[in-house]
Amino acid sequence: ITAITAAMPAGTGLCAFKKQFPDRFFDVGIAEQHAVTMAAGMASAGLRPVFAVYSTFLQRGYDQLLHDVCLQKLPVVFGVDRAGLVGADGETHQGVYDIAYFSTLPNGFKLLSPSSQEELTAMLGYALTLDSPCAVRYSRGLLPSRKLNTAVPLDEWEMVKNIKPCTVVASGRLLENAEKACEGLPVGLINARLLCPLGQKELRMLDGARCVITVEDGSRDSGFGAQLARLACAEGNLRVLTLGVPSVPICAATPAEQDELCGLTVDQIRQVVLKYMR
Repeated sequence: ITAITAAMPAGTGLCAFKKQFPDRFFDVGIAEQHAVTMAAGMASAGLRPVFAVYSTFLQRGYDQLLHDVCLQKLPVVFGVDRAGLVGADGETHQGVYDIAYFSTLPNGFKLLSPSSQEELTAMLGYALTLDSPCAVRYSRGLLPSRKLNTAVPLDEWEMVKNIKPCTVVASGRLLENAEKACEGLPVGLINARLLCPLGQKELRMLDGARCVITVEDGSRDSGFGAQLARLACAEGNLRVLTLGVPSVPICAATPAEQDELCGLTVDQIRQVVLKYMR
């Protein structure tokens, strides 16, 4: 295993790795494109590179993601930090576009979204066992602690509450908000551990639902909810409502204020659920 950073060893939590394994730690400076291609080269030589990077900075390496990693189907792991709304870091640092750009990548590129510290640890370990590229996106700060459901593979959706005519599908840290919003209501709830690729398997999990509400801290218009809506459209019998980040710049604020701006608080999600479960 090698670890790569683009001038962010402290911000991505790699200082301990650097100290313990200095020969396997690489800081390329502010050069995300180079970091991605370097990881591809390492993977092609038999190493297992992990590139830890803020979501917003990885956007600069999209071309290299596509051409150097995905088209070659190389086993590179991307630890996508600061994914989603990041609070006071400002408009440039909101990590709300990674689901959209990852979902366009070919060769079965997997994007995983942990809802708890336990899932995050397990998903990083799982990603290192794959022979193809994989990204794990996680929010700024600690995720909640939640018992890991080992009966469900880490790259599959987890049924939290059985499917009902109105069902909520939530990802990452927002599963906690969605779970609280659904308390006491006759609605289904799914933990979307896998955000892409999505297909018939995920659609079949929703059999019995008439309305699905997706909740994510990524782009409302091109995130995993939009992917699911596209799949459901072909079936013709499932309504999908997407809750997420609108296509406007998100200014510096507290995470709670940003959630409220985007309609992602517990109360706001609950109001939407109450409206569509009728």
